[in-house]
Amino acid sequence: ALGGVAFARVFRERESGRSRGCGKVEFQSEDLAQRAILELNGREFQGRAITVEAIADREADSRRPGRGRGGGGTLEADGRQLYVGGLSPDIDSEALRDLFSHIGNVTFCTVFLDRDTGRSRGSGKVEFESQDLAAQAALELDGRMLPHGRPLLVRVMSKEAPGPRATERPRRGPPVIDGRQVLIGGLSFDLGTDALRAFCEAEVGSVTFANVFTDRETGQSKGAGKVEFAT
Repeated sequence: ALGGVAFARVFRERESGRSRGCGKVEFQSEDLAQRAILELNGREFQGRAITVEAIADREADSRRPGRGRGGGGTLEADGRQLYVGGLSPDIDSEALRDLFSHIGNVTFCTVFLDRDTGRSRGSGKVEFESQDLAAQAALELDGRMLPHGRPLLVRVMSKEAPGPRATERPRRGPPVIDGRQVLIGGLSFDLGTDALRAFCEAEVGSVTFANVFTDRETGQSKGAGKVEFAT
């Protein structure tokens, strides 16, 4: 429990008295408010993923060109957001976060729910703290088979076009599992991405992408990586 709530209110329709699906909470300190944003944004509450953000941030976003209405996380796609499809109905936001958290710090995560039934739509959104982590997650997890027998679809999200009605949609193109990608294990822990690329190009041919997987806490190599060849 966070505690330290000085004021709380659910906004309601003036005529009907029904909830408008949003509200305001004031904490006794800024630290508690920031903790609430970090711990509660994207969490499921009564079957729906809630959005928690500072009122000052929301007001600034509403005045900023290119901002749209979204379901949490950074409203404008900036290369840190992933669209995830192929999820089984029993995967909730926490399970989705656990699926991606080994890559690095996940700043936002939600499973999209059907508005009428509250059931999972089999897809969701994951946001990392950096573009590099998002790219690594897409390359490592796209196409991975889940226990329910379906492959994950993982795509970096991008804006359709600049402007107030810009939307987020999965970016077309790589990463696509098309036979040009290989996972390589048993690497020396001293081997970096550049050395892996150079080795593969010298032994096989043109490399379009190479990455050595690293531990998010220590930054040390995991002894494995991924390489994509031109053909």
